[in-house]
Amino acid sequence: EPSEDQQIRLAIISRQLSWAVGEMDYAESNVSITQTDPKIEPGPSAIGFSPVFIEEDPTYVEDFANFLSPHISQFEPQEFLLTGASLHPGQRCAGLNGLPPRQLWPNFIPVAKVLDEFKARVEKPVDLIIAFRSPAYNACIGGARSSEHIQFRAIDFKVDGMSTSDVVDVLQQMRSSGLFSGGIGKYTSFVHVDTRGHNADW
Repeated sequence: EPSEDQQIRLAIISRQLSWAVGEMDYAESNVSITQTDPKIEPGPSAIGFSPVFIEEDPTYVEDFANFLSPHISQFEPQEFLLTGASLHPGQRCAGLNGLPPRQLWPNFIPVAKVLDEFKARVEKPVDLIIAFRSPAYNACIGGARSSEHIQFRAIDFKVDGMSTSDVVDVLQQMRSSGLFSGGIGKYTSFVHVDTRGHNADW
């Protein structure tokens, strides 16, 4: 007979499995389905939400949206709640990331404003990759120990129709004009920007 702790753990695993099966579009063996509309609307997992976290803090997403909405116009606040590959089954760092703690939300306002202004300037689709990293997830993927992602002061992204060099050029122009002070990192397929308070480039 499983102990109480084991029963709780089994319930959590069952809940996670049910969510994963649903998000991967599998049908249970005793269920008959008919696909009538090929368009699938993105659910929470499409932008990296942790379903377990949200069940434990059911007002989290709404509260975050209300908190950030006054500061941005080009994005929906929920778009910034990305957890990277941490929810993808089989990934080495699966399950290590989560949503940013509420006490870190104020840290994100400056970088959200930077990206909002950037998108307004370039008028192109911006694909967000990841903003917050938990210390465990950051360590797992080999991030810098002092990464601004841990403090929810950074975001990685790419832009449809723009090279990383062009993206960096726009960010540097914005920074030179005094819109923010922070780091700009150019990578092969994406760009990093943060608002650490002093300028840095790599």
